[in-house]
Amino acid sequence: MTNFEWVLETISKKHDRSRFDCGEPDLNNYLKKFARQNAQNNITQTFVVVSHNDANKILGFYSFNAGSIEFNRLPQDIYKRLPKYPIPIARLSRLAVDKSAQGKGLGEWLVMDAFKRCAKLSKEIGIFGLVVDAKHEKAKKFYLQYGFHELTAQSLTLFIPTKTIVAMMAE
Repeated sequence: MTNFEWVLETISKKHDRSRFDCGEPDLNNYLKKFARQNAQNNITQTFVVVSHNDANKILGFYSFNAGSIEFNRLPQDIYKRLPKYPIPIARLSRLAVDKSAQGKGLGEWLVMDAFKRCAKLSKEIGIFGLVVDAKHEKAKKFYLQYGFHELTAQSLTLFIPTKTIVAMMAE
């Protein structure tokens, strides 16, 4: 399956969340029970990937929302140039790929879509960077390959500056 067969959509009632299984019960449960409701309430927006062949089966998803982070949680070389109040960020709160689509590049495709969305939004509102809370070391390793860095004193919370994302999108 190539990305030409993938379609990204905002989660809706038409999507069959019951068949999704990424191997992580917490992520499966979030998609099945909370993702659509959180989107309706403008808490977190969830974007799902389906295929042209089965537009209801979710192959992968990510959830995205706005937030802030205390300036001193960022790496020292970054925070010493920032104001001493919470810094606006985007948060990649969840990302998962169904077992049937794992190993086909969909996870990377979802990260790149989140990067594009972050870069676009940063032109309209203040977003200093993107933060993700990796579920475990395997997930952390996945995110590190895209330029994320560990935050101070929280090895599974990762950060990438918006300016890095914008530069990557320009290449």
